[in-house]
Amino acid sequence: MSRDNEFWRYSLQVYAQQGVSELALNWQNQYGANVNVLLWCSWLESQDIALTENLLSSALLGIEAWDTGIIKPLRAVRETIAGLPANTNFLPAIDSDTPIAAGRVEKSLRPLLLAAELDAEQSLQAWLYERLVAYLAEPGSLQRHTDAECSNVAVYLRRVFAGEDSAEVSNKAAQWKKLCAMSEAL
Repeated sequence: MSRDNEFWRYSLQVYAQQGVSELALNWQNQYGANVNVLLWCSWLESQDIALTENLLSSALLGIEAWDTGIIKPLRAVRETIAGLPANTNFLPAIDSDTPIAAGRVEKSLRPLLLAAELDAEQSLQAWLYERLVAYLAEPGSLQRHTDAECSNVAVYLRRVFAGEDSAEVSNKAAQWKKLCAMSEAL
C-alpha cells in the first residue's frame, strides 16, 4: 500500500489553503464529518471520477474501525492535553520540587500525538486510494461526471447533514468546492 500517492499529495495541498482546514474541522467537530473522506471526495472529483453511493458506503465501512479505534482516540488525547490549564499537575513530585504539569506534557507529547494522528490519517488515505484502485479494476466501475451539477462532495455531505434541506447541502458543497478550486488553481 503506497502511502505517498497522488491523493495524499492532493490532500496536503488542498488542506494547506486558506479556509479549507477551518471549514473541514468545523464540519468534523460540529457534525461528525470525516475530513479524510471529504478530501477523498474532492480528489475523486478533481480526477473526474463520479462517486457512487456503493463506493462511498464501502469506503465508509472499510475505514470505520481504523477511524474510531485509532485516529479519534489519538485526536481526543491530543485535544485533551491542549485544553488543560498549564498548571494542572498530573504526577506529584517525588525526587524534585517540580511535579509533571500539563504545560510540560503538552510541550513534549502534543507534537508526538499530532505526528501519530497524521501518520494514522495517511494510512487511512492510503487505504482509500487503494480501495479506489480496486474499485476501478472492476469491469464497468468507472463513471465520469455527466452533469455539471454532480458533486462527489454533495454525495458525502448529504450523509453528514442528513435531514437538512437539499439546497443547503448543495450550498455547503459549493462552498467546499470553491475553496478547493482555489488551491487547484495555484
